[in-house]
Amino acid sequence: MKTDASNHDQDRVISAIVPARGGSKRFLNKNLATIGGDSLVRRKVLQLKEACSFQTVFVATDSHEIAEIAKNEDCEVLWRTPEWSDDEKAKSLSDTIAYLAEKMDAPHVYWAQCTSPFIDVKLISGSVQDYFDGLAEGYDSLISQQKVSDFLWQSSEPLNYGTGSRMVRSQDLPLLSRMTFGILMAPREKLIQWRYYHGPNPKITYLDKLQSIDIDDEFDYRIARCLASQI
Repeated sequence: MKTDASNHDQDRVISAIVPARGGSKRFLNKNLATIGGDSLVRRKVLQLKEACSFQTVFVATDSHEIAEIAKNEDCEVLWRTPEWSDDEKAKSLSDTIAYLAEKMDAPHVYWAQCTSPFIDVKLISGSVQDYFDGLAEGYDSLISQQKVSDFLWQSSEPLNYGTGSRMVRSQDLPLLSRMTFGILMAPREKLIQWRYYHGPNPKITYLDKLQSIDIDDEFDYRIARCLASQI
């Protein structure tokens, strides 16, 4: 699916890829689960199309049903054989990232996880601009994170707080954050070189709690469906 990228200089052209396997161990047919009347994969594709920021939207899948959804929305399908999709037989994630990046057609890539259903159109468009601004500022990629204000442990001891007189309020905890994987952007050639979603110096976009939701299992899905019905 090609959109109007004519207002961009060639070095600012970006395509999006939606990785959407048919299988999922923790939540069967996860990417076809519906929120707000649309499957997660169609919901993400429509968000990307409405953003009008991408030269092409690719859907990488091993599912004929998902491929049909992609074709109906005028997306390009990257077919994933078991070598690139099966939980037991597939190559490593790093190999898969490089393989899919090699199949794309633009100098920059936006990885769009359809399990992040609340990354809306305005956030997508703004993040693309932030990404290119970040490259000009010396960053090598862009990632999304959520700030964490929790009392965390690592192994058998507190990670980010002390006890007794060293105890602090949650709002005074040191800044920690977690990857959400909802927004990931990098130069295509660098993705192939790094064999990962981002480089050593990414620009960080912080998301709120709703935007940070990632559907990993059926419990996450139930929460997301409930929230979607109320917004």
